[in-house]
Amino acid sequence: MKSTLTRFLAIIALGTVIVLMVLLTSVSTRPTEFERSFAWLAVANVIVAVILLACVASFIWRLVKQLRAKTYGAQTFLLLTGLFTIVGVAPCVLIFATSSHLVSQAFHAGLDSRVEESLGAGADLSRELLLKIQKEDLDIAEDLAKLVDKNGRIDPKAIPEGVTVEVFDSKGQAVGAQAKEDAALIFAPEKRMLEAANENGRWVGLSGDPLDTENQESETPLYIEALVPTGTHYLFLTHAVPSEIAEPITRSVRGLRDYQESVFVRSGMQGIYHWSLILTVVMTALGSILAAFLFSGKILQPLRQLQAGTRQAFGGKLQTIREFSGSDEINELTRAFNTMIRRINDVYEKLDARRISLEQTNIFLERILGNLSTAVIVLDSQRRVRIANEAAIELLGQPLSRSGVPLAESLPRLARLVLPMLSEENAVRHEGVQYESVEKSDAMTLFLQTTPVPLEKGIGFIVMANDMTQAVAAQRAIAWGEVARRLAHEIKNPLTPIQLAAERIQFKLSNVLDEENRKLLDRHTKTIVEQVSIMNTMVRDFRDYAKLPKPKFLEIDLNEVIEEISRFYEHADFVIRLHLETDPPKIRADKAQLLQVLHNLLSNAREAAREGSVCHVDITTQTQEQGLLLTIVDDGIGFQQSIMDKAFEPYITTKPTGTGLGLPMVKKISDEHEAKLSISNDPETHGACVKILFTLLAGQSSKVNEERNHE
Repeated sequence: MKSTLTRFLAIIALGTVIVLMVLLTSVSTRPTEFERSFAWLAVANVIVAVILLACVASFIWRLVKQLRAKTYGAQTFLLLTGLFTIVGVAPCVLIFATSSHLVSQAFHAGLDSRVEESLGAGADLSRELLLKIQKEDLDIAEDLAKLVDKNGRIDPKAIPEGVTVEVFDSKGQAVGAQAKEDAALIFAPEKRMLEAANENGRWVGLSGDPLDTENQESETPLYIEALVPTGTHYLFLTHAVPSEIAEPITRSVRGLRDYQESVFVRSGMQGIYHWSLILTVVMTALGSILAAFLFSGKILQPLRQLQAGTRQAFGGKLQTIREFSGSDEINELTRAFNTMIRRINDVYEKLDARRISLEQTNIFLERILGNLSTAVIVLDSQRRVRIANEAAIELLGQPLSRSGVPLAESLPRLARLVLPMLSEENAVRHEGVQYESVEKSDAMTLFLQTTPVPLEKGIGFIVMANDMTQAVAAQRAIAWGEVARRLAHEIKNPLTPIQLAAERIQFKLSNVLDEENRKLLDRHTKTIVEQVSIMNTMVRDFRDYAKLPKPKFLEIDLNEVIEEISRFYEHADFVIRLHLETDPPKIRADKAQLLQVLHNLLSNAREAAREGSVCHVDITTQTQEQGLLLTIVDDGIGFQQSIMDKAFEPYITTKPTGTGLGLPMVKKISDEHEAKLSISNDPETHGACVKILFTLLAGQSSKVNEERNHE
């Protein structure tokens, strides 16, 4: 704002300088007007010069600050300003010196002392002639004064030709006038004449004096006037100087006066013109300096704009700069810079659009990968992990590095299975493998698929892993169910005839055999009947496992079911301790099948009790965010590590008389109820720990979440 104001004042001052110079030049051609107007023109020029000087000082101060701050273009601005100043001021100084010399010569050229001496001699001669005529007229007046009578009259015949005589009284009143025919008009004496005549006894003077400055332009004839007192009267004589004498005298005297005035005026005018030249040079020099600042700034403005735009572009801010009118090279460079910036912006916009598109695509792919249940791992050409979705982290049991760590370092066990499958022959390979993670103790059946994919640096691979453990377990359960059904059918048919045949043999032979043989028969018959009973129990378990009825889901209070089954198992050597949550949310389940689950688990706990000690079982219910958790912990011998991975498969048991269908039945019912079943050994009691997480009803789940948020 301050710079703009200074520039505006500078432009106005330059315009005023031009106007004042034009006026000064115009007036100088008319000396009279020049002399009259010089004062206010000089004052106006001085005021404008002060304004120009202030503007120049302001520009110089700004330039000094820019030089100290090392502002871009300050050195060039100083150079251009200096060049423009030299180009503008040097001719002004030269013109001033030449003009001053020429003006001085011109003023002195028209002046000559001999002319002045000649004019002075002529004027002196004219003055001597006039004095001689005045003396003669005064003598005539004195002679005529002697002829005036008491009444103030004089004999007209005594008056010479061309002379007018008049007598006045002491009050200056005319008494009578006497004149010849060619006499001039009668004039009355002035008061000063009367006083001079009374004082000196006579008075003589000249009317129409050519030396009179007030009447130098008039054409009044010359008169010689003489006043002589005669006692009570005054004789006033008027004599007109002949024109053939008066005119040369007037011209001579006035010529000398004009010449002297010209000499005086010329000396004054010379000073005025000299100061005018000085003022003009000063104004022109200041104007040149100011114009140099303005023009230099105008020239450097596009370069400064270009430099500012370049710095912004270097800082990452791509903006066009101001374009200036004109077709010079600097403006062409400015327009070329703006064209470059626009093209770069277009490229950046396209790159941004492409980047946004890629980001959206990546987000889309990440969401797809995040929602996939299939584990997806992307390896680069160096077999380093590049991308891994959440399913892979959850499935493989430990976090995967996303920073380019080789798969062999992140997951060495998986790497031993995957790396042999990798081939760059654009072949998709499938393989089912058994995988045991470090974090999870259960072995998993994984279905692996490797697909080569081109990346920026070579061929990478997409590794997809599906947990087929549940599917394999389901297929195995179906197969075992079919086996159990066939076994139950095939075994059940001969059991009854075997038992009946054994009992019939005992009945027929018991009266025939002696005591020793009868005891042997009874012992073997009893063994056959007991084994048939055991086989019937096994057949019943096979039938129940193979033909588990479809559950009838109802809203069940799990605590009530637990309390009901606990009363059935109360015994001195079997203690059940309940840790049930107060008012737990209800679950959707089949009560009969829940009782079957609890019966199997409590039976297993009683059968796994340590010999000679009381069995303690802790049953706990706890509401969690995922659902209602049922935990059953005993202090028995726990699960053997050898069967932990296959505990839910049929016919896997460590009990001599066990069928191995208890936990598979629990697993099957849990799956039907969409519950999560897990087993482990409790670290405190070292007994078995079974956890079943039941899914809550929709309303119960939202209620639990609200309560947790409120807490």
